[in-house]
Amino acid sequence: MNIKQQILAALNGALEEFSHNPPKEVYYECDMLWDIDLVLKDGTELGGDSFVAECRSAVCDLESIIMSDDTALWPDVMNEIKDCFNCLFENETYTKFLDDSAENLDLNQSRFFVRIFEVRDGGADVWKYYMMPFTFAECLGENND
Repeated sequence: MNIKQQILAALNGALEEFSHNPPKEVYYECDMLWDIDLVLKDGTELGGDSFVAECRSAVCDLESIIMSDDTALWPDVMNEIKDCFNCLFENETYTKFLDDSAENLDLNQSRFFVRIFEVRDGGADVWKYYMMPFTFAECLGENND
């Protein structure tokens, strides 16, 4: 399995957890970012601070789920988030290490960090609605801690 495949496998678990523990409120004006923190077993970090899937396109349906309890839209939200990850993977900057073997990936240290927030007053204020980490090990059911 390569790193891209491992990310996508962990993403499936993270999306399942996200759907069971969603934010309490979300509004159309929000941004949704999925930081991808990849750490190898030797401590090397891959991707840097800019390895982030921007999932703003999923916010409208997520708002309907949260604010109207319309759970039928969860598959749409999950598919939209997956599409955002695929768009990120198409970026040439990340293509090289995504094809490397995932056997050296530290699943306990690698994680997604989901941020849903709204920038207000021209950036003078940020309203945080959801800040949640999802380790790959937990998402894959392989947590050895």
